[in-house]
Amino acid sequence: MAETMDIAYNYCGEITMSQLAANTKYNIPVKKRDPFYSHVENLIFNIPFPRSWREEGIAEPNIASKEIAKEVCFYLYKEYDLIPIKIVPNKEEGISIFYKSYNNNRSLIVETYNTAETAALVNDDARKNVIVSEDIKDFSFTRTVNLLYG
Repeated sequence: MAETMDIAYNYCGEITMSQLAANTKYNIPVKKRDPFYSHVENLIFNIPFPRSWREEGIAEPNIASKEIAKEVCFYLYKEYDLIPIKIVPNKEEGISIFYKSYNNNRSLIVETYNTAETAALVNDDARKNVIVSEDIKDFSFTRTVNLLYG
């Protein structure tokens, strides 16, 4: 009888290298990590910060802001297939993540702040007006994503 093992996959659906090394004799199928996750993580944790902002006394995005930004990107990708078009620091001391719906000319901007708060804004880019601006609690993006595609 073949021996089997339970392997725990992390949030991104990958098996850890130590698990792989320890279990290669069992021919366990390994789910390759989607390159999206490492790409976004690298963008966020290596985000350039303008020197002029530092001279103005604006704080760089901290670890809390970066971790939340990463989790927001992962969540929106996994749940809604959204891929950010731009990730940049913002003057409100955090990170701005931009998404675009080209079908109806709307954009979604998610901001994570050094205070560990998150907000979202949906714009009608054609009319140049804000459709909704709200604080996000517990990754509750359903309304904002629906308005993005509205």
